[in-house]
Amino acid sequence: MMKRLPRKLWHRVHLLSIPMFVLSTVHGFTSGADNTNLAVEWVAVTAGLAVFLLVSFRIVAPRRKLRPVVPPTTAIAREPQPSEAALRGRSAPRPETPVRL
Repeated sequence: MMKRLPRKLWHRVHLLSIPMFVLSTVHGFTSGADNTNLAVEWVAVTAGLAVFLLVSFRIVAPRRKLRPVVPPTTAIAREPQPSEAALRGRSAPRPETPVRL
């Protein structure tokens, strides 16, 4: 779906997943028959802590510079780059052949 949706919509859906997780966790604690089950509480607390730490890391981490997206149909073919030896006017060294005794 990522390739079919506009980038802004994809980004908004992912940003909305964080408050949805918080709301569903609060809902799980305040309603339902399992809200007093110790195992359910530990799973919810552990998952909540993991999400909190990952979101905190994402907010604090330095931003990367985005590269422009080039569709595959308009990609420009690159010419082969000359080797360093060719740039100096010499031919590249040949690998040595093993000597048989």
